[in-house]
Amino acid sequence: MRQTDQKPGFFETAKGLARLPKEHFSVFVGKQGQNSYAPVVASSWSYYADPFLWRHQDQLWLLVEEFEYLKNRGRLLGIPLDESFAPGEPVATISFDCHASFPFLFEYANKLYMVPETCRRGCIDLFECVDFPRVWRPVKTLMDRVDAADTVIFQHQARWWMITSVRQDSGQASRWLEIYFCDDFLSQNWQPHPFNADRRFDGTRFSTGRNAGGIARSGHKLLRLAQDNHDYYGQSSRVMQIDTLTTTEYVESLFDGENILTDIAQRFSPHHISLHGDFIAFDIRDRVSYQQYVPFWPDAVRPGMRRPCPGD
Repeated sequence: MRQTDQKPGFFETAKGLARLPKEHFSVFVGKQGQNSYAPVVASSWSYYADPFLWRHQDQLWLLVEEFEYLKNRGRLLGIPLDESFAPGEPVATISFDCHASFPFLFEYANKLYMVPETCRRGCIDLFECVDFPRVWRPVKTLMDRVDAADTVIFQHQARWWMITSVRQDSGQASRWLEIYFCDDFLSQNWQPHPFNADRRFDGTRFSTGRNAGGIARSGHKLLRLAQDNHDYYGQSSRVMQIDTLTTTEYVESLFDGENILTDIAQRFSPHHISLHGDFIAFDIRDRVSYQQYVPFWPDAVRPGMRRPCPGD
């Protein structure tokens, strides 16, 4: 579990700068029952994405990926928020020698854990918080030799479940959904679900189907936030209801109920949504491609290139 940081080379910087005019996400934070959402703004040379919220000692924190264009990779930050959701000074969390994102958090037995996305390392690693949000202790590698993105872990019916998106070729954008289960999340003995043989969402463009946040609950129902990308990565998300989850079956369908998650998904077409108590955070891809700046780009396509943000 190497956690070092290295300076990028010239070509990485050039690739990062090439992404500047065509890739950008904006993060917004608010509270249920309110119609307005406060932006949490990154510097001109970076953007924030994959927001997760956590309250620690009466302080609300936003954990995000900060993608730095000059390094062409993301790093993980913790940002304190005041009562009006104005951000304080960002704090670096776990440092990696590659791109890091999706700082998924879960708590068990009064301990806080993180499963970040570091797919370029070819593994799924588990970290335990020692001093929030700065210091995290590597616990173990839960799965090795796997290109996995946006992994979530949760407990259901006395078992632990892992839902992630994998691919065999890092040069391909297409990923498929996989599920694993075990009796103890600290074990490396995660069993593959028979569902994995379906390779659900394989062949779809722009990583449709991969997780767009953690598992939420509506009454007795489990809800999975899933990316829904038809024209570009980060285009939108939808709320899926997990109808059946056993060691032999997995069935999900589009959630038709009304709650804050469906409201955000329908109003803003976010890439990612995080719910923590009464607080909610989401991000929106608001810069998409060079073609949106071309005057003769078809009008039928142009509206999809820029989704409305809160306050537009």
